[in-house]
Amino acid sequence: MRQFLCETMEGIKWLFFDMGSTLVDERIPYEYRLRKIAALSGVSYENVYEGAMELYRQNRKGDLEIAKQYGVPVPAWNPEGEILYTDAAKCLDILNGRYRLGIIANQRPGTEERLKKYGVLKYLDLVVASAEEGV
Repeated sequence: MRQFLCETMEGIKWLFFDMGSTLVDERIPYEYRLRKIAALSGVSYENVYEGAMELYRQNRKGDLEIAKQYGVPVPAWNPEGEILYTDAAKCLDILNGRYRLGIIANQRPGTEERLKKYGVLKYLDLVVASAEEGV
């Protein structure tokens, strides 16, 4: 298996990562958002959660669509509770010497500062975030 992986990675110079739910665990901010949708709509958190999960399983944006279904505004993203996944820094450290590494992510402003706070900006050669690119 290792030989296969080495052969398939030959010639690759760059590896790009998404940020949310890839390097950064966003479960707590998503829970906060869904709880806020429940409070605004008067629907139980469990119903909002199950509805959002069903939409996610359909490859749709569950949190955004469930708010629309209940006719409430999408609550602002609350970054409190975002944490780096346990092995993310170790993974980037291992890959750093072998490849150029980058982030391409749909993120709000301040992405590089957050990556620096998490201690992983030093491993990255390029950070492209949607908000900073005006997309």
